[in-house]
Amino acid sequence: MVNQHYFKVSSYFVILFLILFTYSLNCKPKIYLETNALIKINYHTGNFTGFPGYDCCGNFSNSVGFGYSLSIGGLQNNLFYIGKTNFGIFVELGYNFTNGKFIEEEYFADVIIGNYIGKGISKHTLDASVNSFELIPGFRTSNLFGIKPLFIKLAPGFRLPLNSNFKQQEELISPKEATFENGTRIRNSYSGKIPQLTSPVVFANLQVGWETFSFKTLTFSPVISFSYALNKNVRNLNWRTHSFSIGLNIRYTLPKPKPSSPIQPPTLDLPKPIEPKPQLPLQAKLLIESTNERRIVKNFDTIEVVKTINKIIEHKPTPAIIFYRKNDFLFGNDTIPTSFEFEQLYSENRKIVGALLDYLKQNKDISLTIVCSQTEDELPNISDLRITRVVEFLRSNGFSDRIKEVKKINIKPKKPIPELFDELRYVQFIFNNNGLMISTENIIKSDTVLFAPKLNIQTLVEEKNQLKVNGKVVFKGKETLFNTKNFLLDLNQQPIDFDNGNDSIYIKIRLETIEELPRQEEIESTIYVSSIIKDTTSYTYLNPFHSQTSILAALFNFDESEFYWKNPKLKDIITDLQKQGKKISIVGSVDNIGSEEHNQKLALARAKRVQNVVGPDIPIKAIETSKSNGNKTPLQRILNRSAWLVVE
Repeated sequence: MVNQHYFKVSSYFVILFLILFTYSLNCKPKIYLETNALIKINYHTGNFTGFPGYDCCGNFSNSVGFGYSLSIGGLQNNLFYIGKTNFGIFVELGYNFTNGKFIEEEYFADVIIGNYIGKGISKHTLDASVNSFELIPGFRTSNLFGIKPLFIKLAPGFRLPLNSNFKQQEELISPKEATFENGTRIRNSYSGKIPQLTSPVVFANLQVGWETFSFKTLTFSPVISFSYALNKNVRNLNWRTHSFSIGLNIRYTLPKPKPSSPIQPPTLDLPKPIEPKPQLPLQAKLLIESTNERRIVKNFDTIEVVKTINKIIEHKPTPAIIFYRKNDFLFGNDTIPTSFEFEQLYSENRKIVGALLDYLKQNKDISLTIVCSQTEDELPNISDLRITRVVEFLRSNGFSDRIKEVKKINIKPKKPIPELFDELRYVQFIFNNNGLMISTENIIKSDTVLFAPKLNIQTLVEEKNQLKVNGKVVFKGKETLFNTKNFLLDLNQQPIDFDNGNDSIYIKIRLETIEELPRQEEIESTIYVSSIIKDTTSYTYLNPFHSQTSILAALFNFDESEFYWKNPKLKDIITDLQKQGKKISIVGSVDNIGSEEHNQKLALARAKRVQNVVGPDIPIKAIETSKSNGNKTPLQRILNRSAWLVVE
């Protein structure tokens, strides 16, 4: 039944190809046979926990693998023209092999350590490969922008799986002395054919080639190809395979039958025409000058149109945590009236919860683990009340399906410090990517400057007689006509496509002398236009150092110099600031708990820890006491246990 289905689908496309071929006989077509050999890099995207019918605990997402494809087909060129661009049709039948290895690096699992059950870290792997039959019918274009060797193929594709294999397992990484419940360090090991494969897999295919070498009827062309999957590989499973390929196209031109010799018309005795007086041919040339750059632009030269975007971005990483007073379960976003003494804490909580909602809206694949704590001096059920209020709040905003797990903990501080008790009554939101921070960016200033040259198009003629001039400029599909020897083309007044990046200007001028026997001359020129976007971005962050621009680099636990969070864009920001010639230093900060001498040593150790990450070239120092931030709320104290990049 499957083979009959393949044959039926293939027949439809062969019939379609023959219909278009019959139609194109009036267009003087050229018929070719083609073969392609491609090596592929397959990029797999997904979000699944194994194939149907096989237990697995990991969450597989992205994967990269290698493969290849071989195909044969037919090409009919000269189907129709748009300007000088040639369009044709093609059909390819081929064999395709893809594979990919998915890895879930770390996953917490219950393990056996001696006579006890504890927590371990395991790694999940899934190695899958599919052999398929491919059918790709589509359109081919050549001579685009006047570039003869360049050709582009655009087509839908249909991939029909022939056979498949997979192998998956879960391997225990640590601790080394632990095992799974089966007594080994490997479980969930399966292999076999991939179940419920989608047939067919539909994809969009783009192929770009360059005709490099031709020998009589054979043409060899290096090609690059990109395929984008439009549906899933396995039914009801979020797994798609895209690919980038490079390879060789070999084309064979089918010979045409030689036409019969035309019948010679009878010779007529006509009177001899009057021979005109000899005239010198009309001599003319084209001069194109870029008035902005003061240079002459030659045929097939490239000119640049540059759009510079200057942006200042405010980068705000905020800990995803809200705090409570003793025996309180409200956090600020409640209909229950709150007392004034809690308002400062509630105000900070509202900002954090608002940022959390925005972060969940913008990132659809993020889920939450909610960790709720209470201290030993609180009511026994206060943790349950806090969890109930937070979960109900997320449900009312449509995010109940994002809650992956809820945990409760009782905490006793290492030191009997009152401020630490305030910080240990909290609800912490941990994202499934192990993130602890809500990172937001706001563009607070953006300026755009456009540089587009003016082109002075001049026709130079060594001729004393009067001339008729008919010229045209074609750019972005718009045709502009002129009838003078000099014409100014201002690209500031033209539509520039910065997404495309490259375009061309086609110029054609026809000259004719006003004489009894007019002389004529045509001049053509093509100029390439490269549209470039230059983006200069600078970052700023509102912070305790009110007189300087500073950026949060890392956060630390109380009385510790090993950070638990690092700014993910730290190295990129430093590189950008160094390109701007900025002077940077790393400043360690502390809260107001502890002696001055101890705090200065701790602040310097925190700055040193960040220096170990970014490199020894950036100097370090401890925060000045006069520039310390406030310590009234738990969030302020957490932000004070930090290190900053200070731009001087």
